[in-house]
Amino acid sequence: MKQEIRAADSRIKQLDNYLKEKSYANYQQLADQLLPQLSYIQGRADTLKNISRLKFTSEFNGKCKM
Repeated sequence: MKQEIRAADSRIKQLDNYLKEKSYANYQQLADQLLPQLSYIQGRADTLKNISRLKFTSEFNGKCKM
């Protein structure tokens, strides 16, 4: 996932450059490519948070029963 985040970060910086250059067609094209990638990263992050939360809850409940 780190690699996907690095790639997205690089593309976001490129978006900023396109805005500064007023290269709106390139901006739109890259933004259209980037949105699915960002959605994927967000979905993976949410999944990892949920797994961590479930694991913590399970471990916490197990310790409370002792």
